[in-house]
Amino acid sequence: MPSERSTAYMLFRLWAAQNVPAGIGEIVVMPFDQIMPAVRDGSIDAGLVIHEARFTYPSYGLSL
Repeated sequence: MPSERSTAYMLFRLWAAQNVPAGIGEIVVMPFDQIMPAVRDGSIDAGLVIHEARFTYPSYGLSL
């Protein structure tokens, strides 16, 4: 998660409130360029990406 003050975070929270009844767990804030490597390496379970990262995630071996 790049920032807890971003529009992406707000939209994610609204979506999660309706779609993840058990809760989303711990939120980890990190620089955007570290999110996909952290997901790939298993350091975090999922990541919220924005902007051009939505087009480059396959290069990290990730899928939707």
